[in-house]
Amino acid sequence: MPDYYQQQFKDYHETTFHIAPDRLVIALGNIIKCLRTKGFVLISLKEGQVSYSKADGRIYYLWSDQDLREIFQKFSLVVRIFNRGVSKVNDHYIWLSYILQKA
Repeated sequence: MPDYYQQQFKDYHETTFHIAPDRLVIALGNIIKCLRTKGFVLISLKEGQVSYSKADGRIYYLWSDQDLREIFQKFSLVVRIFNRGVSKVNDHYIWLSYILQKA
């Protein structure tokens, strides 16, 4: 899995939901550096209050819409499209998906 909080991007962007909260701000800052003015980015993260890990060692960090919007606002990102949807894999998982535009 790429380590986005340490990378500088040029033309390629991805999102991931395995980034710890303290690293999301760094990763988002690096992603935004690559965006042109008025450029777009898709962010999808699981909704919830408590993080958890799976047997394979992956850690899942959970988020609230309010916390994410506060982070986006700090980066002058405008929410253009928002979706709160149930996972197709497990109906206990809720995904918060945002299409954001750089101001």
